[in-house]
Amino acid sequence: MAICCALLSCIRGSRGRFNSKHKVAAMHEVTRYGVTACRSGRNTSLTTCAKLESPAELAAAKAAHLHALLLMTHGNCLERFVSMDANIQESLLSLAADLALQISALSELALVDVPDQSTSV
Repeated sequence: MAICCALLSCIRGSRGRFNSKHKVAAMHEVTRYGVTACRSGRNTSLTTCAKLESPAELAAAKAAHLHALLLMTHGNCLERFVSMDANIQESLLSLAADLALQISALSELALVDVPDQSTSV
């Protein structure tokens, strides 16, 4: 939602800089259960709000999801994975890649978000 709000304020602030022949795209936003989908012109963003969870806790939860997903691609499940339709295999691996990217971003945020313990004496 913060991305959508920033995009909206950017669009609103830019209106005066454009002459009348430029149209500002209408922005539409839908929020359900902490997930916000925002559409402005040709751009669509999707954000998730995880209230009361630290970046490290959320990264750990996402890592557990990724681990469960990847269990489908090796060991006893490998034969089942290989027998799946190619589109389903691609979707599963794409979901795993998305989760890995989210974990990476959350982990980086967790490192920045940690208060410096050395200064508190």
